[in-house]
Amino acid sequence: MLTAVEIAAHASGAVLQTVPMGTNRALAHILWAMISGGFLPSRAAFFTALNAKGFAMQEVRRSGAPMRMGCQRTARQLAALCGE
Repeated sequence: MLTAVEIAAHASGAVLQTVPMGTNRALAHILWAMISGGFLPSRAAFFTALNAKGFAMQEVRRSGAPMRMGCQRTARQLAALCGE
């Protein structure tokens, strides 16, 4: 049986393979902050969570693009992976 970590890694890998090149790194930062609980202490503040995880400010700003562009598509893909 797969552990929760393995399931999360497979799910994030499946999502990252489908996004355009260049977006996948920024999206990986977002997913890492989500999976590792970075949004909890920042009270779901996006830029604060990424900054607290140690990403450079330029990477934090760059990660805003996939949030604006791909949130809905990513949510649909994750729902499909989870069988919802």
